[in-house]
Amino acid sequence: MYTGTNPSALRSRKEIVQAFLSLLSDYSFEEITIKQIMDATGLSRQTFYQIFSDKEEILEYYLDTIFEEFITHTEQHEVRNLCDAAKLFLYFFKNISKSSV
Repeated sequence: MYTGTNPSALRSRKEIVQAFLSLLSDYSFEEITIKQIMDATGLSRQTFYQIFSDKEEILEYYLDTIFEEFITHTEQHEVRNLCDAAKLFLYFFKNISKSSV
């Protein structure tokens, strides 16, 4: 998985993740191909493989990103009990958007 800071690569990574998430609304994970993802972005397969090794890595990256955002979100709130934690969890995941990638 790409871990550099090149702005072009970061933009491509974001486009790939967004295309993948968009395809997930119409197809199952197993049905989605790298070709479909890259056709949706207009980027080359070579670009895909410079950033990710496979579609599982896209999902891993997305979930890691969401988890990091959740941790940051929880650090900004006081959690006094399990009810507070549950509310924070549900509120965050209800309001998560694909643009947060």
